Amino acid sequence: MKELGLNKSESNVYLKLLETGSCKAGRLAKETGFNRTTVYKALEKLIEKGLVGFVVKENRRYFQASDPRNLLNNIEKEEEKLKRKKESIKKTFWNIQI
Repeated sequence: MKELGLNKSESNVYLKLLETGSCKAGRLAKETGFNRTTVYKALEKLIEKGLVGFVVKENRRYFQASDPRNLLNNIEKEEEKLKRKKESIKKTFWNIQI
């Protein structure tokens, strides 16, 4: 999953959430073997990437993996960014000899 932009802890946490469904960070820490700080950091990054969400029940966060197709959406967004950069470079340097 490294090719998909996920580090080891993010990959393991995401895959564990796909397997278990909704659960608390403590359970993820136990089942992945990572400490809670690592799990929370991974969850934060996964939330930023749109791969994990959470609900609050009884003042506790329960995390859940979102659809794996969001990985494809992230790649498509990156492709679009690269396309815009490419077009910008072409516009800027089109008539300049390098």
